[in-house]
Amino acid sequence: MSVVQKNAGGRPTKEVVEKKRRELNSRQRAYVVWMATPPAEREIKTQTELCEVLGVSHQAVWQWSKDARVQEAVRFLTLQNAADPKKIQMILDMIFDVAMSKQDVRHAEVWLKASGVMGQFGRGSDLLDVSAELEQESIADMTLEELQRVRELALAERSEAAAIEMAKRSMNG
Repeated sequence: MSVVQKNAGGRPTKEVVEKKRRELNSRQRAYVVWMATPPAEREIKTQTELCEVLGVSHQAVWQWSKDARVQEAVRFLTLQNAADPKKIQMILDMIFDVAMSKQDVRHAEVWLKASGVMGQFGRGSDLLDVSAELEQESIADMTLEELQRVRELALAERSEAAAIEMAKRSMNG
């Protein structure tokens, strides 16, 4: 008899049992979300409160904290939270501000790469009007005004792409 088929007595197959064993239950998923949320942003502030809300013991939470599946889920969700577009934009803005205030070419280059402008150099000018200009001169030779113009064009391009994506989504459903 195949492992995928149901056993004669209506018992779950080995495959179903194994899949169930790997999945986190709803309480474990709630714990994962709580752990991946920065402490300052948590509605439930303490582990004791969390145990009360979930109806589990401190021992259960301790066991979950040692479970490799739970640890991996916390890591994954933490990374997802870290990739919040608002946070990324704040970091890009900070790098840009340092590049501009200190006239630091390294920070400017990091910003250009992170914002995707540097990747445009090898592409056609229809994607970014200033790419032809940028290919002809080095970033080190650019004035602050020129760097500001590149930043504004990149932000405009990103906004336009976001607006197009939103329009597509609203048209599709």
